[in-house]
Amino acid sequence: MQRILRVFLVLFPCVLTGLLAQNDAVELDVYSPELASQLQAVPYQQELMVHGLTLGASFAAESLSLRRFDVFEDGARVFVHGDQGTEIVAPPRHHYFRGEIQGLTGSRAFLSVREDGRVSGLVGHEGRYYRLEPPATRQPGEPVLAEIDLSAAPLPEEHGGFSCAADQLPDPADLDPEPAKQFQHPPARFSGIRGGNATYYASVGLATDYELFQKFDDVNHMMTYISDLFAYISAIYEAEVDTHLVIADTDVWTTANDPWQSTSTGCQLSEFGRYWSRNRADRPRTIAHFLSGKNSGGGVAWVGVLCRGPWMSNPNSSCPELGTERDLFGGPYGVSAGISDRFNVDNPVIVWDITVVAHEIGHNFNSGHTHCYGGIGGSEEPVDKCAGAGDCHDGPNELPCGTAGGGCGTIMSYCHIRGGGIRNIAPTFGMNHGFGVLPDRVPERMNAHVINRAANNPDCLPQACFSPSIDQSPVSTSACVGDTVELSVSQSFGSRYQWRRNGQTLAGQTNANLVLNVSGSETAGSYTCVVTNDCASVESDAAVVTLDPAFAAEIRQGTHIVQGLRPVRLDGAISCNREVSWTWQDVATGNVLGRDTLAFTMPFRYEETTSVQLRVQDVQTNAVVRAFIEVLVPSDTAFEDLNGDGCNTVADLRFLSQWWRTQRADANGDNFIDVRDFLYLNLDESTCE
Repeated sequence: MQRILRVFLVLFPCVLTGLLAQNDAVELDVYSPELASQLQAVPYQQELMVHGLTLGASFAAESLSLRRFDVFEDGARVFVHGDQGTEIVAPPRHHYFRGEIQGLTGSRAFLSVREDGRVSGLVGHEGRYYRLEPPATRQPGEPVLAEIDLSAAPLPEEHGGFSCAADQLPDPADLDPEPAKQFQHPPARFSGIRGGNATYYASVGLATDYELFQKFDDVNHMMTYISDLFAYISAIYEAEVDTHLVIADTDVWTTANDPWQSTSTGCQLSEFGRYWSRNRADRPRTIAHFLSGKNSGGGVAWVGVLCRGPWMSNPNSSCPELGTERDLFGGPYGVSAGISDRFNVDNPVIVWDITVVAHEIGHNFNSGHTHCYGGIGGSEEPVDKCAGAGDCHDGPNELPCGTAGGGCGTIMSYCHIRGGGIRNIAPTFGMNHGFGVLPDRVPERMNAHVINRAANNPDCLPQACFSPSIDQSPVSTSACVGDTVELSVSQSFGSRYQWRRNGQTLAGQTNANLVLNVSGSETAGSYTCVVTNDCASVESDAAVVTLDPAFAAEIRQGTHIVQGLRPVRLDGAISCNREVSWTWQDVATGNVLGRDTLAFTMPFRYEETTSVQLRVQDVQTNAVVRAFIEVLVPSDTAFEDLNGDGCNTVADLRFLSQWWRTQRADANGDNFIDVRDFLYLNLDESTCE
């Protein structure tokens, strides 16, 4: 059986400490008691995996692959119009994530965490929906999702029945005397889609009426509902239409004295269009949408009007409240009515709200109803025959599958009016859908409209600009005069580089790699790279370049080493050299102990403390540098293994402690046991291996 899952999750709060590693996915468990605060700490563009999501007895445990994103356009405002005037407030800033069920092609995943940590969720599968049980109440292995009974509450019927009047609207091209005229989009406030993955982004201006506000009686609660609704819908548009929907400015009316008098969706569309064309021309937007709490019976929207300018038309004769004069009734507008009072997974009407708003905006994106797709996109057949018999197709109205409530219809269909109701609608426009005739035609047509409008008006439908991120910062290093040092940075979404030293711009250093020819102290310093694109910039972590001292030699064991049971091993190091030769020598006798090897093991045992040197000579300049070490040899050979167990261990120290401050077992020969004698104890656990 084909499995097409759509996931909506709104999950409840938790601390993300030590979980974020650059380029690595954050791994979280849905049963974690700190899940919400962990999610709230995830940055934009960070890959996130949420494990342990059990869909029910018929499903194995699933994982969500997610990324964080924004619902509101940068700078979006909420204009609250009340009896005392207008107040401008900021929209809610909850944490949103979307993605897919890991490994499941065509799935959708959406997750939201409130600022107060509340959690809820919804999973859609072939017209069936499951709510997220609070993970804190479940034991690992118990399903965290329970099916919602969509038959338990009426859906479209409680709003007076569903109807979409888009088929009754004339073609905008027939009404607009200038078919090529575009909406003159004001300069966008947009500075980057944080977390989005679509090529284009479309900003949606919104308005609400007093009837919708009454259902919430709180502006923040209503805006939270709206942001959840559009976040879920945007996940579908991004995946199938390659367009990320973001909310621009919103008009909220908290007074009965709002400008909305119409009570049918067709009249509401004209009234809304006229008002926004006259009063909101300065609002940056791709389209505008009216969310009404009135039970007007569905919705309506102009077809194929992204970025279109308003046009003059006669008012509908059934709308006396609009008068009789021609006016700017048409434009890139849509209406969704009968909106619910809460975006709550326990409320089955959530499915209706998602479907109607996504459906009406789909008309703006140039899609008609699927039963009228005959002759569009390579087939004379419609996508389905759920409605439209005699007008758009021959034959009876029927589902494209034999199972009522099986989710074989799509968002732009009328399949909900057949037996099975809203469960007939899968939350997809048709991409990779397994039912109907070429259902992919729908999202393909919508995407083609986006591409066409974006080419003609790029300010209205700009291509998405992702804020750059640093994947790998340059690494600190040390160098010698004459060396060549290369620093590099790797990044995502950036297009330009600028290197800095100690905070100062390095002229001409505008590549991903910075090559330094070390000439002296002026090369040393702290280096960073600033990566930018058209919407943002980010600076890498600093790499510190230090200058090694001049030509020098070093013995890594330090200034002293003790001769114990094992042969003495010495390790040399040379800094800032070219071609050199080196020897190990007994300082007192000048005898050469070893040559041209930096890792040197004494070929014999000394009978007394002896000084050894590492002598290094530059073959080009004949410059010589030296390093010295004392090989400590105890005057009492018993110190090589005090307790006689064949090992140099801490046990030898304990054995020596019985003679502390006596003249017995005197290592350095000063006739007194004190702390200096401990220097002659060679403790090396490895000798016993």
